[in-house]
Amino acid sequence: MPVGTSSLIMAMSSAGGAYSGAQARKAQGAFQESVSQTNSLFARKEAEDEMNRGEKAARRVQTEAKKVQGAQRAALAAQGVDLNSGDALDIQKETQIMAAEDEKTARTNAIRAAWGHEASALASTSQGKFAKMAADNEARNTILTGGMQALGYGMEGYEKRQKAKADSSRGGS
Repeated sequence: MPVGTSSLIMAMSSAGGAYSGAQARKAQGAFQESVSQTNSLFARKEAEDEMNRGEKAARRVQTEAKKVQGAQRAALAAQGVDLNSGDALDIQKETQIMAAEDEKTARTNAIRAAWGHEASALASTSQGKFAKMAADNEARNTILTGGMQALGYGMEGYEKRQKAKADSSRGGS
């Protein structure tokens, strides 16, 4: 085998390994980003679902309040009480106020729960972007390191070859 050939083989192997490692790291980063995007999508769907559940809960509160108010009006009317004045009107207003507070609570709870899912979605998206960015940086560093190592092996082979030429020219004179 000619002098310096092993160094050339090591240089090519180093460069090939660096390229392969960089590609693998980039693929891993892209996969992590994809998983994070999927997690983000699921979290956003959960947030949407929380809002829908909150709206349904608020509508149930409205329906129940109307039933209660209807029963109150029927009971008061059966007793011959004027529904549009005095205590009868106060009772109905109180029922409306309590129902409005319950509706507000249902919607507020839904907003809080949805916000938690939205925050999770944002965190997942950021985590995925960071993972891809870190993988890309690692891939670049792998290429640089492998390239420098390959260059080192190449220089070593070149120096061995130059030394062999010099030695042979001295010995041949």
